[in-house]
Formats: sequence, C-alpha cells, structure tokens
Amino acid sequence: MIKGIAETSSVFEGDMSNLIQNENDEALIQDDKLFRDSAMSFFIGGNDTTGTALTWFFWLVAKNPNVEAKILEELKLIVLSKKNFTQEDESLKVPLVFDIDDLKDAVYLHATICESLRLYPPIQHNRRTALKKDFLPDGTVVDPRMMIVISMYAAGRMEHVWGKDCLEFKPERWINENGKLNHETMSKFFGFSIGPRSCLGQEMDFVMIFNFQVEVLVNQIIEPKPSIVLKMKNGLMVRVTERVQFMCSDA
Repeated sequence: MIKGIAETSSVFEGDMSNLIQNENDEALIQDDKLFRDSAMSFFIGGNDTTGTALTWFFWLVAKNPNVEAKILEELKLIVLSKKNFTQEDESLKVPLVFDIDDLKDAVYLHATICESLRLYPPIQHNRRTALKKDFLPDGTVVDPRMMIVISMYAAGRMEHVWGKDCLEFKPERWINENGKLNHETMSKFFGFSIGPRSCLGQEMDFVMIFNFQVEVLVNQIIEPKPSIVLKMKNGLMVRVTERVQFMCSDA
C-alpha cells in the first residue's frame, strides 16, 4: 500500500503516510520499517499523553476562571468574524462545532495550551544514550553509552529560564507585544523534545487537543468539585496479569 501511494502522482492529504513523510523527500514513504515504526509511535505514544495533557489543561482552566473567560471571548470573536454571525444569531447557540482552520487565530488558546504543557508535561522526563563521545555546551564530557536524563518537568519550572513567576499559570508569557505567539518563548519549550528526535505526533497532538478543548469549553462548563472521599493522590499504578495454577502456588 505504501509503495503504491508513493508511485502515484498525488497523495491523499488525510492519510497517515502524508503525516509521516517529509514533503521534501518522497523516498521516505517507501521505507516500510520507517512507516511501521512511525505508525506505532502515533498509536501508542499519543494515547495516554494526550489524555493527560487534556486533564491538566482543564484542571488549570477550571482553577483560573479569568483564563477561561479570555479563551471564550477569543473564540467568540473568531466565530463572529469568520462566520459573519451576529450576537443574536440562532446558530451561535450550543452546541457549536469548530473547524481546525477556524482556530488558526486562537492565539490565547494556543498560549494556554503551551503554558499547561510547560507546568505539567505529559512526559515528565526523557532519556537519551550517547553513541560516541561528545561534549555538552558547558564542557561536560559525555562518554559513549552514557545515559542522559532530561527532566521536562524541572525545565519548565526553572526560574533562570522562565522568570520569578515560573510557578504561576500565566498564558500571557507566550504572547508578544504584537499579540502573536512569542517564538523566543517557544524556543525554551521542549515538551515534545526538539531536533531530529522530536515527537512525530506533535502537530497531530496539537490538532486533537485544540479540537477537544474548544468543543468542551464552548459547550460545557467545568468546575472543580471538592470531595470528602479520601483517595490516592495519583491513583493506584499497577500492572494486572492473569494468575495461573492458583491451587499449586506456594504463595
């Protein structure tokens, strides 16, 4: 199938091969192993991480109603400008459905997502192993086969990088004086990693997160719900496997 698509003059824009292939290197799509490994990364790597990112986002927004109000106002202006609606138009009543193209101008929403990922990255740390001897910018020697652990959680909370308000939920830090996304700030953020080994599904994750968040925020009201029930802070992390030969077990 992959080779068949590669041999045609055009590629269907909605299929996974088009997401994976490099537009400047059509030969990439002909590598079956690359396509297989990339597809597995999409299906497995983007499962829990997207759900976790959404959970933290809604928690932060629910705890900061002023941020929610700014997002809703931005979305309202987008609807009124793109669809030529008026405030009294019946079509503006919930449920509302947005296209991804409608959200290209949602700067504050994008900034809020980035701020949420900065404070609570779904992947809290990453590991890399050196294939050969190398040196870090500060002169630290990296020997072959040495493992380096990078903490995304810590990097997103460093005062010398993000300022004295590094622990605050502040989407405005991602927006420049012209009302656009601050690319300098974006360069400090590597929740999806950076360089040739960056997350394959970064763009797709943002599309999924954007769509889901907008549909929920516009059509639903989310509020924190206190409870008197004592629960585990992080849930019970376990692996469940089938027990065999119960009667013969020494345990």
